[in-house]
Amino acid sequence: MSQSANLELVPVVRAPRAARAFVAETLAAWDIQAEEVEALQLVVSELVTNAVLHAPKSRRIGVELVWDENGVRVNVSDESSNEPTRRGPDQSLPEEGRGVQLVDAIADRWGTERRGRDGKTVWCEVRTKAATGR
Repeated sequence: MSQSANLELVPVVRAPRAARAFVAETLAAWDIQAEEVEALQLVVSELVTNAVLHAPKSRRIGVELVWDENGVRVNVSDESSNEPTRRGPDQSLPEEGRGVQLVDAIADRWGTERRGRDGKTVWCEVRTKAATGR
């Protein structure tokens, strides 16, 4: 069985906070374990922050969560064609350059899909278990 939930955000400074709250509420309703909820909140927060910072001309940021027997897939879409860049583990990077490293460390897989002239979707997958073991 698969479940999904969607949220549309305006690309403003408070968008990552709204995205974290959406993730917490949605995954709690799906009975996902608390530790995994926190990890997914961090991933979504980083992806939405990147969209706010690097796609400022987007009219909206879309967040989609899809849960199935394999875990949770996160899709964050914006109207920019600029893809996030993976950087090496250089500790001299400014704090703002480490979001993709966090996503890379937490997610089992992640990548970017272009949506033609409509921008891109950055996605990631995180294996999860239900809190009740169902």
